[in-house]
Amino acid sequence: MIPVTTCSDLNQLTRIMTLCGTPRALTYNKLGSLQGWGLDWKKADPLVRTILKPADIGLPSKLWEWSANDTMKAILAQQEAAKTFLIKEIYRFTTDKNERKELLNLLKNDPTANNWLHRHFREQYIKGHTFVRNQIVYQNAGYECKRISRSSVQLEIAGLEKGKRIKLKLKCRHVIKGQIRVIKNEFGKIEVHCTNIKEIKIPQSKPTKKIGIDKGYTEGFYTSEGAVIAPELGKLMTAKTERITKTNRNRYRLRNYALNTSPLVGVGLVPTLVRGVHPHNHDKNKSKNIIKNNLGYKVKSKRLSEEKATIQNFIRSDLRQNLTTSVDIYCEDLTQPIISYQSSVINYQLSP
Repeated sequence: MIPVTTCSDLNQLTRIMTLCGTPRALTYNKLGSLQGWGLDWKKADPLVRTILKPADIGLPSKLWEWSANDTMKAILAQQEAAKTFLIKEIYRFTTDKNERKELLNLLKNDPTANNWLHRHFREQYIKGHTFVRNQIVYQNAGYECKRISRSSVQLEIAGLEKGKRIKLKLKCRHVIKGQIRVIKNEFGKIEVHCTNIKEIKIPQSKPTKKIGIDKGYTEGFYTSEGAVIAPELGKLMTAKTERITKTNRNRYRLRNYALNTSPLVGVGLVPTLVRGVHPHNHDKNKSKNIIKNNLGYKVKSKRLSEEKATIQNFIRSDLRQNLTTSVDIYCEDLTQPIISYQSSVINYQLSP
């Protein structure tokens, strides 16, 4: 993510983002179901244009095409995720190699031809919709990037009028290449998302080296050679813990307020939980809204999963930078009671 410091025409940029939402919605509506199963993403744009054309809404043809192709790639990613679960179900369903081969072939070409496969296909793959109106996708032909200072670059992107480009000043040190995405975030700020290609050497030989590691809190690991892996990990862990503590404290107060309106409070089956406030002075409608909207676990679980994934990726990224060859890693197994001083051995192999 690269922040945009200045924009020459913010109104036009916002209008383009809104218009690009039309080909995205049409692509999902037409190809987000069985009709787009296994379709090449390059063929999505001609099919979408049979419903509506770019000139009908005043959007340049290339911006329409890039938006439709990008949406089709997202649909294909959903299809691949569904196939992963369906392949597992096929292998659980039958042990006959010929039947497996037939079902896998139908999964690729016609997943509704078999009743059993069709039923599980409908469970795993549900037609999606999109309401994205805050981003534009550009390929190399749609923008130019040049350095203007040591810590900033200028990005000129295609607008609604041919030959007139929108100038963006980015706080960035490298010239951008490849596909980019101009996004207006939830705070109303413009930012540019791009890919940064980095080569990682994957070792192919067998491990010839042995090292020991010690798990920590302020950092991920300390190796027997004195190297530190994932430094400042404790800051991420502490921030996560403090956020969870604060959230749970507030949830407990809301839960207390909601329970005080229960009819069981006055009977004595449920104690009065909010000190100094009589339950009859509470708003019952407000209590119901709190129970309905504020005491669920959907958002809470999603936030916790994101934080765990951030910590995990932080450790893995630094681990790959420090260990570039195949090695045998020795560490303590703290999941079982310590019977002897023998340590468990982990054969560390970098996966592609």
